[in-house]
Amino acid sequence: MKMKILIGIQLCLVLYLQDVVTIDLPIGPSFVSTITTKQRLYYNNLGTKLDCLANGTPLPMLTWFRTNGSDDRPSTFVQSSDLIHVYQNGSLYIRPFREYQKSIHAGIFVCRAENAAGSIQTTPIQLKPQIYDTYEIEVKNTFGFEQSSVILSCEISPPSASSYVHVTGWLEKVDNEIIQLDLRPRTKYNLLSNQNLIIHNITKADDNRTYACIVNNQIDNDRRQSRFKSLRVRDRSPFGPELSIPNNTEYRAVAGSLIELPCGIASVSTHARISWWKNEIEMIDISKQVYNSSLILQLSNTSSNDSGNYACRIDDESSGRIISSMSLKVDLPIQCTMSIQQTNFHAGSTAELICKSNSMKSSSSSISWQWYHNSNPISITTDRYIITNLTRAHMGMYQCCYLTSSSDSNTCCAQTQLRVINSPPFILTAEQTYSNIIIMPSNNISHVPIDLNLTLYADPIPTIQLYKDGQKLNSHNQIKFLPSGDLFTHYRIYVSKLNETGLYEYRINNSFGSITYSKHINIEQQKPYIQSLTNQTIIAGKEFTLACYASGQPNLQLKWFDQITKQMLNTSLTSPILLTTTINKSSIFTCQGNNLYGESFNSVHVTIQIPAKIVSLTSNKTMKINDTLNVSCSTQGDNQLEVKFKSPQLKTYHIIETINDYRKTLSFTIEHLQMSDHGFYECYAKNNYSEDRSIFQIIVQNVPDRIEKILVDNSNRISWMKPFDGNAHIFKYILRIQYKQGISWSNETIIIVNDSNHTSYSFDNRYSKCTMSVTIEAVNRIGTSLTSIPLHFQTNLQQLLIAPHNLTIIDISSKSVILSWQYPSFQLCDNSFIEYIIEIYDESTQTIIQTYRNNLTLLTINDLKSSTRYTFIVYAINELGPSPKSQPLTIQTLESVPLAMVKDLTAVLLNTTSVHLTWTFETNALQLLNGKFRVFAVTIYEHFNMSTLLTIETINPNLIIDTLHSSSKYYISVTVCNYFDCGPSSLAMRIETPSLGFDMASIIVHPINQPLLLDCPSKNSWSHSYKPLHQYILNNNSLFIPHPKFDEKSNQYYCGSKQYIIQFYDKPSPILAKIHYTTSNEIGLKLHFPSDIIENLTITYKSQQNSMINEISISPPLPNIRLTNLSCGNIYDIVISAKNSVGFSLSDSIIGKTDGSIPTLIPSKELIETISNNFIILNMSNWFINYCSILSFEIELFPTRNSTARNLHQFYSFKNHLKTIQLDNLLSNQDYQLQIKINSQAGEIIKIISFRTTNDQKLTNSKSQNYYIIIIIIVVSCILALISSIIVFIAIKFCRLHWKNADLFLGQTRKLKPVLCSSYPHHQYHGTWLTSNNEFTIENYTDSQIENSTRPYSYASEDSQGNINPYAVTGWPSNCKDRTDHNSVWKDNKHAYCLMDPSDLRPSTTPSERYFRPIILESSSLDNEEACKRNPLVQIPPQCSLSNQYPPPQQASSSVLSTVSSSQGELSSAFTLVPSSRQTTLNTKKFSNNNHIFADQSSSSADSGVHSSFTQSPITKHSFRKCHPHGFSYDRPSSADANNDQEKHLYATYDHHFTFLTGTTPNHLNIESSKSYKHHEQEQYSLV
Repeated sequence: MKMKILIGIQLCLVLYLQDVVTIDLPIGPSFVSTITTKQRLYYNNLGTKLDCLANGTPLPMLTWFRTNGSDDRPSTFVQSSDLIHVYQNGSLYIRPFREYQKSIHAGIFVCRAENAAGSIQTTPIQLKPQIYDTYEIEVKNTFGFEQSSVILSCEISPPSASSYVHVTGWLEKVDNEIIQLDLRPRTKYNLLSNQNLIIHNITKADDNRTYACIVNNQIDNDRRQSRFKSLRVRDRSPFGPELSIPNNTEYRAVAGSLIELPCGIASVSTHARISWWKNEIEMIDISKQVYNSSLILQLSNTSSNDSGNYACRIDDESSGRIISSMSLKVDLPIQCTMSIQQTNFHAGSTAELICKSNSMKSSSSSISWQWYHNSNPISITTDRYIITNLTRAHMGMYQCCYLTSSSDSNTCCAQTQLRVINSPPFILTAEQTYSNIIIMPSNNISHVPIDLNLTLYADPIPTIQLYKDGQKLNSHNQIKFLPSGDLFTHYRIYVSKLNETGLYEYRINNSFGSITYSKHINIEQQKPYIQSLTNQTIIAGKEFTLACYASGQPNLQLKWFDQITKQMLNTSLTSPILLTTTINKSSIFTCQGNNLYGESFNSVHVTIQIPAKIVSLTSNKTMKINDTLNVSCSTQGDNQLEVKFKSPQLKTYHIIETINDYRKTLSFTIEHLQMSDHGFYECYAKNNYSEDRSIFQIIVQNVPDRIEKILVDNSNRISWMKPFDGNAHIFKYILRIQYKQGISWSNETIIIVNDSNHTSYSFDNRYSKCTMSVTIEAVNRIGTSLTSIPLHFQTNLQQLLIAPHNLTIIDISSKSVILSWQYPSFQLCDNSFIEYIIEIYDESTQTIIQTYRNNLTLLTINDLKSSTRYTFIVYAINELGPSPKSQPLTIQTLESVPLAMVKDLTAVLLNTTSVHLTWTFETNALQLLNGKFRVFAVTIYEHFNMSTLLTIETINPNLIIDTLHSSSKYYISVTVCNYFDCGPSSLAMRIETPSLGFDMASIIVHPINQPLLLDCPSKNSWSHSYKPLHQYILNNNSLFIPHPKFDEKSNQYYCGSKQYIIQFYDKPSPILAKIHYTTSNEIGLKLHFPSDIIENLTITYKSQQNSMINEISISPPLPNIRLTNLSCGNIYDIVISAKNSVGFSLSDSIIGKTDGSIPTLIPSKELIETISNNFIILNMSNWFINYCSILSFEIELFPTRNSTARNLHQFYSFKNHLKTIQLDNLLSNQDYQLQIKINSQAGEIIKIISFRTTNDQKLTNSKSQNYYIIIIIIVVSCILALISSIIVFIAIKFCRLHWKNADLFLGQTRKLKPVLCSSYPHHQYHGTWLTSNNEFTIENYTDSQIENSTRPYSYASEDSQGNINPYAVTGWPSNCKDRTDHNSVWKDNKHAYCLMDPSDLRPSTTPSERYFRPIILESSSLDNEEACKRNPLVQIPPQCSLSNQYPPPQQASSSVLSTVSSSQGELSSAFTLVPSSRQTTLNTKKFSNNNHIFADQSSSSADSGVHSSFTQSPITKHSFRKCHPHGFSYDRPSSADANNDQEKHLYATYDHHFTFLTGTTPNHLNIESSKSYKHHEQEQYSLV
């Protein structure tokens, strides 16, 4: 018993040691000292020593090998002999010799270092013995110039000795004492990189100093010195600087060292400029690198980048320039490195080893890499080695050596150690002994032991177990850890009996895998022996395996039999024999073995058990309510099998039981499934030794429960509790929404919420206020729940909080895009309104180029530029403001035909067959490229012959054509091409090439319908190949053919040696034309010419809207033609025909249309913006301009009930595009019809609108307004109306006499264009045109002026029908405080209220203004009879209105001639400034004062009705300057000859606000003006 305990303790100890032991892994060898040169020179009388030193763990063993022949592999192990001595430290010594033995004395040797981790070796070293020779050294170049540097060289003879003899220092002899010079940078003495001595700043004191050099022989380490030589110092060269060092001297340096480069120029002047150059580039910022007057360049810490060609350049004004050139080569000590991802690799992974060298020759073809694994060469020569599927066999040392074909180059090697970790057990088969089958002699079986040994590698450390015939042995074998990291174990076997023979097997396992190692032990001439078998108990139907182990020799045969059926189941010739099978009944199996010496049997009883098991069961089911469900559970088992069912509610069911052999089945049926049947069901089976259970689920589904409660949050969000889903996923909610229309509800709007997790709904972007009714239904796969109880609530208007999204370009072209977007909106109530603002940004300018308003989520945007990037941003807007802006969408329009054209096309003849073409293409034409520039296309043809038409492409603005014919005519044009097409052709240029001489052939192109006449300059005779010519020769020896023919075989005529080649032509064939491109005012044509003579093109075109025919003639013809100055949006009939001297071609007709169309009204926009009781306001900005601008509006307004009353009809005409128009003098509570006619180049459109004015002064806006705002407007309007009534009453009461002549015109108003003047520094002003709702009438002007007015006259005018303009505005003294020259009032002055800005432009007058003959209305201060007169001419007051003094009140300063049409209520005024320096008289046509122009009665535009802004406007093409006397801004052209120009009128702008702020005099700031200012806070008017 104690023995067993002791054995158990030892076994546990072994297992513990296997788990906790750690292995000291070896570290591979690395060389500490080795030879890097490929050759070793040595003297035969001295011998040589090769050192080799390496370290590692454990300490590596060093050995030397000698290679044979050209094979670099180490083949001969080197030991000490008479010729060689190998030291214990690893060094190898070649002894001195007399007898030369090549294999030894000139052999190739390799040193190898090896330990348990692997081995490495040096690169081969070639020995090269030398016979001892002599050499000499001498100091040379021992002279220099004063105040310069001198370089002494140490020359070695013969030159071949310089490879191993090197200068190590310099000596100086002073007073017979030899001193070694201290050579340091930036001192008097220094050593150059070529070992020469440089002495700086030599003087006369250095003359006759002696120097010698010291050298060292690297072979024998012999040190010697040269003889001393004297230095001779010369005077400075009288001829200026000269070279002291030959050019192209080479200097070498080792990387990382300091080197000095001397400037090899002596006698340098102190005034000369010294510069250093590297590779022909001047070196800058080198002040810290140069010294000795910049004659020495010092480079520290040199690298390969410092290599190159250097030059020292001396620039002297007196002697010129001299250059000293040199080269520097920085040598890098050769080094090799090996990069690897890691040193420890997982087994099965891939390792990549990369070698690199710092040598500059690494890219040379003469360089290769040699790879080694544990000193064994690898057949690869690249710098990269990849190992896949790593195993233990790949562990060890890897080397890569850098080799060159040059024998004098150094070499290097790099190395790394590779180790495999996390490795499954790996058996080192090379370390194993014996074969897998061991046969022992029968006569000595007990005396010969068998050793089962095993060497393997595994990481982590594995468990090793020994088995015999499948049974584990308590082997107690120990594991030995080898220095290499491998494991070794062995087991000694003594076989003394038959039962000790059989299969012995090692089973090795760790966490990464397992492996087996086995040996069969048999006794010679042994009959079969079968190990005992153990009976088995197996579960029925389960697969099992029986193993039969046997021994026997020779020819062992094994079999398995079924003892009951006597069936053979398996055979084998090796042990063990396996039987794998499945049975359901108990049985007996027999293993039989036999050979020549007998047979043996052994049987095993296999007993079968049937455990309790559920064989089949009803699966999980999902059923609808009231469906029928069938449930069954089938089981098997022996030994009193028991089966039970469990239901979810412990309900009882009628269960049917069925029994068959070992099977038992329970089943039942549930009819009309209810929700109580929902749940988990369990089937349970049990017998004496096992049990089994299984669960299945029955899901009973119904429609969801009714939603009971709906909550309202902030009137724009509803939420509800998720109802019971009826055991089926609710996949949507149905919201049925109604809104109240009066007292009834609207039809239902259905909204689907497709996410059951969302139990709320927000009325996003709801922008109306209304009463809502909501019901909700939940939907699952079974059906829909009952409808919830309706929820009634009222929504409030809120601002839009969601930005439009999903901006998409549906279609895109070069000029337009179709943009769409999505916007979630909830529009139910009647008064809902929303529109979208689309902003378009030009990416090239980063500015907004256009803004659109639209009520749809789709918009077509035209008038875009080709090949341009645009960014679109969309946002929605309602009454409360805009929504957030959408994400920007950036697109690029497509390319189109380029409209850019070349300019300045010129040609220069180079010779008789070559021409040089040049042209210009300005940068500002790039915007007309409509794409990316591709090429210039040069078109050329000869003699109008289109068969010779040729197109040449080039990217340069010049071209040389060298294939021309001499004595010919060519026509050349150039077009600009992008990647889409080529644009219009430039004007064609004609080129005539000169003739080469008289004898050259002449090509004549001649019309077929005209006689041919050829002159012969000599008396030579005419000839032709096929016909006689005597009848065609004239007296003067000319050839005259009256009727040429096409069908002649030859058209070549000869006059002596002169040849004439005649090319006859007929009239041209038709030209094929197509539309090339179109714009709003241009059509491009692309022509395809036939191969005929075409001298001229005739193009006629006319618009289908205009009968006028236009015709252009183009000669010489062009392939691409432009038709310009066309009308927008018009269809043109275009006819093209070709012409030559014979006749015209048939015409080709095409139809083209310019871009654009008639303006249209923007969808959902209304023209009538505001409706009042007596006026309406039209919003004319709601017209969409489709390329074609609006030329004019014609408006007719009349009441529908009394349409025959012509006096109620109102007619208006406007020549330009106004934003808003107010139509006054309407009747309240009256139905009107408004007819608007829009005129454009594309045609006209008529819009008819009916409306009704209000019965009071309440305004009606066509758009929906907020009720609160409307109420506030009404209240404020009433208050203002009351205040206005009081003011009018007071004014009528106290000012009746002053209005005697104006009563007729009260109530007529005209909305004028205002000016707002704001000041800037330096008393300069800038005018800005703004909108004002103030009206200018007689009342609001004279009301503030009448108190102090002493004017005798008011000026007005009449039209051709005698209608008087009631807006007579009399002049008033100005309040300018500075003295001003009235003849130059538009010059600069310091007056605070005068604006003298020449950059200001004139007011933008509208074409709607009419001009009338001026008349004069006398002031009310005259008698009534004179006041009623209409006098067209009147004496003008003599005083100027721009006096800078304070004139008396009676002085009238100026006149404003104003007119109004009684039928239209339009105001136009002509302002006249009268100078104060002279008396002015009137004549019939014009005033005598030429400085200021009055309106010419005879030329008044009143007779013509409407003033044209293009022909009759007095404000044309001039900039204006402004002054502010008495609230007026005087506008006059600022051109130099304005005073003498009879057509440049003066204009005035009235600023009521300005007048009352400043006052005309200090006395004018009275109470009345203050009151008036309260009612007219800012009234500005523009009078023209």
